[in-house]
Amino acid sequence: MTRDRPAVSALAAPIPTPAPAPAGRGASLALAAGIAVATAVDVVAVGHAALVADDARALAIDGTAHVVASLVLSVLLWRTLPASLRAPRGPAIAALVTLNLFVPTLAAWVRGAVAIGQRFARAVDDAPIGLVDAPEYTSTRERDPTGVRAGQMRAQLTSGEAPPSARLSALLSIQDAPGRITSDILRQLLTDPFEDIRLLAYGMLDKKEKSVSQRILAEQAALAEAQADGADPTGRPDRLHGAHKRLAELQWELVYQKLVQGDLLRFTAREAWRHAHDALALRDDDAGLWYLVGRLGLEADEPAAGRAALERAAGLGFPRERLVPWLAEYAFRERRFDEVRTLFASLATPPDALRVAAAYAYWKF
Repeated sequence: MTRDRPAVSALAAPIPTPAPAPAGRGASLALAAGIAVATAVDVVAVGHAALVADDARALAIDGTAHVVASLVLSVLLWRTLPASLRAPRGPAIAALVTLNLFVPTLAAWVRGAVAIGQRFARAVDDAPIGLVDAPEYTSTRERDPTGVRAGQMRAQLTSGEAPPSARLSALLSIQDAPGRITSDILRQLLTDPFEDIRLLAYGMLDKKEKSVSQRILAEQAALAEAQADGADPTGRPDRLHGAHKRLAELQWELVYQKLVQGDLLRFTAREAWRHAHDALALRDDDAGLWYLVGRLGLEADEPAAGRAALERAAGLGFPRERLVPWLAEYAFRERRFDEVRTLFASLATPPDALRVAAAYAYWKF
């Protein structure tokens, strides 16, 4: 048996839509002719307007002709543009009309530039993607070029033979470097004979100092608020501990980055020492804060308490290899050189920091 298909009315059958016929040579010639005519009308209208500038009626006629010619020319030129430049249609035509209104025939010149760009455009292939070997991890650096670059930069900045423009460029290149590295150089440049270098060095130092000082003022306000707030007695100790700790760290930042000197340095170190101990009075199990106190002891003239703070940090689990350079510094200042050698010998690998690595190499060998 065969199943009969249901009859479909001829009127219900879909009528195929004929595909648009491609534009032939005749259409291209007609389009080119239209562009030529519109351009010619535009040129004649603008040229005639220049000749009869005193005749208002003639100017009105020429202006109307220029507007109409710009509209027709822009539409015709839009039809010749590549598909990627024709969308969206309205803004594209409006841009061509605007160009042609302000500069007659400029739209045609733009279309010519697009044609030249298409003619000489090169297809650039994407770079091939390949696989590379995974980098080998090393726990220590074989060489640290930072010190070499810093030495070269210092020599260029302080050289009286280098041209001022080169010295200014070198000075600008270190404006984002840590203050620990650049503060000494900048202070030395404050007496430079070249005024622009003096002003720039002063501005860079002042910016670094103000950046930390503004954060200190904000933390002091937070500390005062925590001291005055009695609404949350259970969370108040944690807030006070955090405020004192942040103030100690910021005060130490001024010292560490060498942004303070002389009496101000000693005062800042004492302030950091006071805030650190206020924080430890609220919570004494903060190994990082004990480590900070240990470093502060060198600047606050508290060698015994600073050394004890480093030992306390070690007892709370702070990494021993980070404490050794500071313990060695305390031992060196107390002229216990055998202990310095013993401390550096206890390190399994050389330190990463360039200056500490140099001390390690000297005392171990």
